Amino acid sequence: MDPDHARPPALGFVLKNLLMTDDELDDATERLASFAEQEGFMLRTIYLEECASSPTAFEALVANINADAITAVVIPSLLHLAALSAGTDMKNTFERATGARVLVASAVLPDLAEPASILRRRHSRRGRDRPSAPMPVPSLDVPV
Repeated sequence: MDPDHARPPALGFVLKNLLMTDDELDDATERLASFAEQEGFMLRTIYLEECASSPTAFEALVANINADAITAVVIPSLLHLAALSAGTDMKNTFERATGARVLVASAVLPDLAEPASILRRRHSRRGRDRPSAPMPVPSLDVPV
């Protein structure tokens, strides 16, 4: 049996304008997939929101959660949800409204002793001149 089919699906959400470059976006999406896997999920789709003032990707994310009974959404940091609303507790509001848990990938520090073989594999897959490094993601301290 394929191990991906044994893991429950999760969805990802990224607010693109919080990231500066395409490389940062690539790093963020890789981190979301890796984090979801570590948490026991298979990341099926990452919804990329172009503009917080017109949240079409966010609306599609919520529709997918409801249609497919998704139980988890992975985001790079709480800012990716907080920027969508003037409310201060978007994470809990989202979880209550959808029934899906929000998993924040920046809540876990990256392994700074990542083996060189993994860095080489990332380097060759991206065709970059340098190994990739974890991108710092801004965090938002929101009372829980």
